[in-house]
Amino acid sequence: MLLLFCTAMISSCISEGDETYVLEEPALKASQMIIGSWKKTATKIMDEEGNEIKNPAIDEEMENIPDIAFDENGNYTITYPDGNTDTGSWNISDDESHIYFGDISWEIYSFGENRLVIIYQYYYEGEYYYIMYIFDRTSYPEEKPGDGEIPEIGDISDNNPYKPWEGRLVSKITLTRRYTRDNTTSKTVYLFQYDKKSRIIEYTEQNYNTVNNTVANSDKFNFIYDDSKVYLYHNGELMNTGIIGKNGYLSTLYEGNSTKVNSTFTYDSDGYVTYLKTDNQEWIPSYGRSSWVGQKNMTSPQKDGDQLSYGTDAMNNVSVDFNGLMTTCYQWEWFMHYDFSGVVLGLFDFYGKRTFEVASKVVRGTYWTDQMTDWRTINDPDSNYIPTLYQITRTGLNNPFVATYEIEYYQ
Repeated sequence: MLLLFCTAMISSCISEGDETYVLEEPALKASQMIIGSWKKTATKIMDEEGNEIKNPAIDEEMENIPDIAFDENGNYTITYPDGNTDTGSWNISDDESHIYFGDISWEIYSFGENRLVIIYQYYYEGEYYYIMYIFDRTSYPEEKPGDGEIPEIGDISDNNPYKPWEGRLVSKITLTRRYTRDNTTSKTVYLFQYDKKSRIIEYTEQNYNTVNNTVANSDKFNFIYDDSKVYLYHNGELMNTGIIGKNGYLSTLYEGNSTKVNSTFTYDSDGYVTYLKTDNQEWIPSYGRSSWVGQKNMTSPQKDGDQLSYGTDAMNNVSVDFNGLMTTCYQWEWFMHYDFSGVVLGLFDFYGKRTFEVASKVVRGTYWTDQMTDWRTINDPDSNYIPTLYQITRTGLNNPFVATYEIEYYQ
């Protein structure tokens, strides 16, 4: 019923000339666009048949939210005419169809650069009504700290030699872990945005509260490129500055704006990383022959380290390096960032030529073994087998689990 009357209402709620974006486009996300201040310019009340009505009692109650501001930390502030304020938390659903003010859900009917329209079902004196709020933007977010502004879409005017993986662009990965000892679960959602050169410009890792399926905490990473460097930001703060060599891969890495080298990298003539030093630790990855012509498989990230093996036809052929996400092949990156322990750069081909197959098994001595127990693909129009799901089962001493990675793509 809501869809039936929304079409009829569009001419009265969105004035001609206001641009409405398709939120599924890679560079446009409601959770980014909403940051800033908004002023409510109109309220409309519809009955269950979709007819606009006048009800002074509802009008009076609905007019209590004139201005609202959203910040990037998930907080909103409502400012009333008398100057008093009210604060709370906001969140946007994974499919970007609803916005939540605390526990209250509003449907996002239309979203433009300068206009936001949301709808709420309201119960009053035994009847259901639909309340439509129309907001106009009054301010944009302030520039984030650091050497340069963090772009939402990305500047592509540079001549940086970095070349991202030329393949299908991953938009979202949902990781669900079920721990077999106590049957508890955890959920993490990874989100990805790219510029017009298919380079990663934003990567977000959201950890969920599985009881109410809301985001408990998140880490956001932004990438800025110039002619020779990549700047990696973590939650708005400059975390690393990387020098990109002529081969298109990292040659040197610094912490923030420091002039002291944090990490150095060496590659062979085929483009595989063969030596690196980070945090005063040396790493010498080892490789074995791949069943794919001209390819190598990393068998360990360091001497006597975790052992990786390959025994399936699961190919690592999309924009996110799944070995970086699901295995310990880029274990050295755990030591590269002073404010984050995890793999970021390794997901996007900054460390040389990737292993073309997805590791089917990773063994860390007697502590644990990760085994690929399921994988699913689709055949895309270019006859590539594109993964839609990977499942990893961990056995051993280190809190065993079954991890499922569900993969979505930009069209």
